[in-house]
Amino acid sequence: SHSVGDLDMKLYDTDGSTLLDSSAGISDTESVSSGIVTTSGYRYIKIYGYNGARNKYSMQISISHDSPPEISSFSTSPSSVIYDSDSRSIRCSVSCEDPETGIADVYFKFKYGVNWDNTWYMGHHGSGNTYYYDISRYTWQAHVGQTLKWKVKAVNRVSISTESTIVTGPA
Repeated sequence: SHSVGDLDMKLYDTDGSTLLDSSAGISDTESVSSGIVTTSGYRYIKIYGYNGARNKYSMQISISHDSPPEISSFSTSPSSVIYDSDSRSIRCSVSCEDPETGIADVYFKFKYGVNWDNTWYMGHHGSGNTYYYDISRYTWQAHVGQTLKWKVKAVNRVSISTESTIVTGPA
C-alpha cells in the first residue's frame, strides 16, 4: 500500500542511462511507457522509494503493438506472357516490413480464372525485406492463357496481419 511507503518508477533506454519515462504518483499504481520502440535490446526499470521509503511491490508488464506490417514492391517473374514450352517457375516477390516487431511469416495465395485456391502458401525469405513464392511449372502449365492473380498476407511477431491488394501476373 502507498501509505506504507511511496514507491516510484523510472524507465531507461537500452544504454541504461537515457530516461524514457518516469512515474512519481501518489497512489498505489505507477505506470511508464516507452512509446514506439524502433530498436531491439533491453529496457531498464528502476523502482525506488520516495525520500528513501521502502515497500513491497508487484509488477505487470504489457507490450502493445497495433500496427500491421507494410507490404510493397510487388513483382512477378516472368512478367510477360508465359508459354507452355517455358520450363521456369513463376516467381511472385514482395517487400514486407514491420519496423516495430519484425516479420514472422509471409504467405502467398494465387488463382487462375475465377476461384481462389483456399490455401495460403508459406513464402520464402529472400534478401533484406524480400519474400517470394514460386509457382511451379506443373501448377501453371494447366492454366496457360489464363491470367495469374495473386496476393500476400504478412504477419508480424505479435500476430497482427495484413493482406495485400490483388496483383496481376503473366497470362
